[in-house]
Amino acid sequence: MMKWEDITDEARKATEQALTHLLTGNRNISGDQLSSRLQDPAYLEKKSRQRERYCGQEAFRKMKREESKRLKIRLWSRIAGAACILTAGILMVVPREKTEVLPIAGHVIPEIRSAEMKALLIKTDGEQVMLGKESRQLKEKNGMLIAVDSGGLEYPALRQSAFDAAGYNELIVPRAGMYCLSLSDGTRVWLNADSRLKYPVFFAENERRIRLSGEGYFKVAKDTNTPFIVETDLGEIRVLGTEFNVKCYPDETIVATTLVNGKVSFINSAIPEKTLDPGQQLLFGKGDKEAEIRRVNVCNYTGWKDNQLIFHKETLEEIMRILARWYDIEVVFENNALKQLEFSGNLDKYTDIKTFFRLFGIGANVCFQLSGRTVYIKSAE
Repeated sequence: MMKWEDITDEARKATEQALTHLLTGNRNISGDQLSSRLQDPAYLEKKSRQRERYCGQEAFRKMKREESKRLKIRLWSRIAGAACILTAGILMVVPREKTEVLPIAGHVIPEIRSAEMKALLIKTDGEQVMLGKESRQLKEKNGMLIAVDSGGLEYPALRQSAFDAAGYNELIVPRAGMYCLSLSDGTRVWLNADSRLKYPVFFAENERRIRLSGEGYFKVAKDTNTPFIVETDLGEIRVLGTEFNVKCYPDETIVATTLVNGKVSFINSAIPEKTLDPGQQLLFGKGDKEAEIRRVNVCNYTGWKDNQLIFHKETLEEIMRILARWYDIEVVFENNALKQLEFSGNLDKYTDIKTFFRLFGIGANVCFQLSGRTVYIKSAE
């Protein structure tokens, strides 16, 4: 079994080779010549412009193959090439010999584990039930039985003409949690950490309406006669049958709807109705007078449901916001410049968050210190 020191040593060697290739064009030059080039601003600027055409995947794949059985790392591009983009310009760095996750003096580093299947169900009668992976049955006040197992909640297929007769349940997923459920129409919902969903025990005949705060991935059962509506604080997403992701955390003051397939429309009283095609994402913030629609790689915004963190040119601030929810931690940056470090990559959701920190440390001059469940992010000395 490889040690982390062996892995980072392999990464360092691969990175140095890749960086030398980038700077020299794979020609044999002396150390003095290379040193001179590294101190030449004009030369570095030229190579920086070429950087977007450079991909460090192959260099990093060598490291991946040797330790994939243990960590299953899938990092690519700028982390592999040890390049971080700063808002002020491009900074190319060679990783340190060894990246450590350090404790605050006098503190023991805790094991901060990733999200697991857990949620709190508030039933129509007010009863609160903690849910995990265990199999059981829950009974509603009308006698309906709800199945619970390692796959989540599953409601029986029912339809009711009197919309309010069934009442609403609410599913609350805490930080460091995630959960799945199948609604009474057959729609499947994945809820991310720190999210809540309010929904009827069974739907009316004229519409299927739920309310989301946080993030959810929806695979909506097709019903051409009954629209499926997701309410958020910033508007409604209306569909008939499709797959899409909605992110609407209260502390981000923006709703992001990403369409995987089918068709959805976004409705807000302040703007005209917007319709999305597959591969498009809609962004709308509080106070905006127009919604932004852009084409994206949908995997970057839906990978979380498969326990993956996929990001492209995302700032460390945004990445740490996601990890804070997944691992139930608090994050403190030493300075704002560190927040703007940008990364691209594809990582499995590791059991222990320290693995993330070590990987990010490969590509940037940054260190992470832990005090209880608070992470302090600082410039490495």
